[in-house]
Amino acid sequence: MVASSYRVHNSYFAAAVRTEPQSDPAEFLADAQHFFGALKRDFFVWVPADDLEIRSAALAIGGVLEPNTTPAMSIRFPVPGGTSRFAVKPAMTSEAYEQFGQAVEAGYETPGLGWLLRDQDFFSAPGSIWVTAYDGDEPLGAACGYMSGTTGGVYFVGTPPQHRGKGVGADVTRAVVDILFEQGATSVTLQSSAMGFRIYETLGFTVCGHYERCVIGPRQD
Repeated sequence: MVASSYRVHNSYFAAAVRTEPQSDPAEFLADAQHFFGALKRDFFVWVPADDLEIRSAALAIGGVLEPNTTPAMSIRFPVPGGTSRFAVKPAMTSEAYEQFGQAVEAGYETPGLGWLLRDQDFFSAPGSIWVTAYDGDEPLGAACGYMSGTTGGVYFVGTPPQHRGKGVGADVTRAVVDILFEQGATSVTLQSSAMGFRIYETLGFTVCGHYERCVIGPRQD
């Protein structure tokens, strides 16, 4: 279970993640509903489009599927060729983390996101990577990565509207992917948005599945 200490309607800050594919979906969701019920919050579950069992279990306890079917994508090798158009630097100081937060907050157009990343101590998460692209001293966009076993993940790829169309998203994604492979990843995955799909495809990512986002209310005991 992933829960922010603040009430946030966001599928990455209030989510139930099923890490054991053989676990019973109904029991998993009951545990999740109990956990979030104690917090008096809704929560999200990413439902594979072809997993009818967990889909049915989620709907049976009042889950609502949101119109947000997005592709999961993966890559099994470092991004071939290409050099960054901008200076892409790993965030390692409080100032750099602040700039990362500003970039993704503007990129996602979600006020408070940068503050939430800092407040919830995301930047100190073991195994996490945070990179920001700069033009001089100006942050243009950012992305983060995380390693679980030998699988890397790319998250929070954000480019403010005024910097889009310049290759910033590709640069920060490439940087994170290459670092994850250097650290031993055998594959790297991400959840694509409609805006980012062509960027990731150009970098060499391929579709490996589709997910629906389901929001479930806390159990009323």
